[in-house]
Amino acid sequence: MEMLDNISKGTQKELEFSNKQFEDWLNNLDEEVKKLGRVVKSRKLTATILKLIVVVSGIVIASGFLKDFHIIVQIIGATVLLITAIEKVFANLDLLLSTAAAKNAFNRIRRDVVKIHTKKIGPILGLKETQPEEAARKIIALQSGLIEKLIDIDDEIKTNLENKNHEVLGRLTLEEKE
Repeated sequence: MEMLDNISKGTQKELEFSNKQFEDWLNNLDEEVKKLGRVVKSRKLTATILKLIVVVSGIVIASGFLKDFHIIVQIIGATVLLITAIEKVFANLDLLLSTAAAKNAFNRIRRDVVKIHTKKIGPILGLKETQPEEAARKIIALQSGLIEKLIDIDDEIKTNLENKNHEVLGRLTLEEKE
């Protein structure tokens, strides 16, 4: 975050506040990605284990190894049915897809914010030596605009995650908000 010399105390305080807010929002995006990454990892593990159990059970039943052990075949069949019911009740796949899409959306938004900030900050910093007060105001305006978009998009991502709307999350970008 940029600090400027030769600006009024009020503008300096505004700039410090803007820098802090902007940094906090970038950190928030990073934390969301980490948190959702952990959820994705645990849901993938659960899905993999359940699928392996179903596949192995199906192979054992279809192979006929246990044709003389009807009770074991029935237990295996009931286990497969139970796993299918658990998947439906807890909607692991829907939540996995939505969580992965939300994580990716937060990642995309983070990249978009950095890209926009980087593109727009250069010309502003050109004013740093000749018009520091104007440069500070423009930095504050740039960061305030990005923070406003981040607040809206953060809410949109979380709402779509709550609604398991992974299709929308898969194509969400910051450019749509401009």
